[in-house]
Amino acid sequence: MPIVQAVIRGLLGASIALVLSATAALAWDATCSSGEACVWKNSSFQVPLAAQASGDSDYSNDTYPNTQDGMNDSVSSIRNRYSSSDVVFYFSDLYNGTSYCLNPGWESGSLMGHNDQYSSHLIAIGSTC
Repeated sequence: MPIVQAVIRGLLGASIALVLSATAALAWDATCSSGEACVWKNSSFQVPLAAQASGDSDYSNDTYPNTQDGMNDSVSSIRNRYSSSDVVFYFSDLYNGTSYCLNPGWESGSLMGHNDQYSSHLIAIGSTC
């Protein structure tokens, strides 16, 4: 029985480590550095700001860094800081629904009909816009 318990503890520990590393990979920061997709809660790039170097399939549990403000359906400005990849923003989670493709280096400080609509984004390999 002790061997079975040790194996179960080992598997649980590995599972927790995988979940923590996946969560860390999706962490948002407040810098909008080169090689990141950046979103702002307000138009004209007014803070709060959130940025990350990977895609995010669901903004539902995300908050703008250093705030309690939820990100889902709250984005009002966007910027693509990648040099060769497009960023595609979606109205629904899991990369579904209406989408908007942003070329490398492009930005929009006023989303008009897309304001407060985005729920996910992906980083495209190469040009898709």
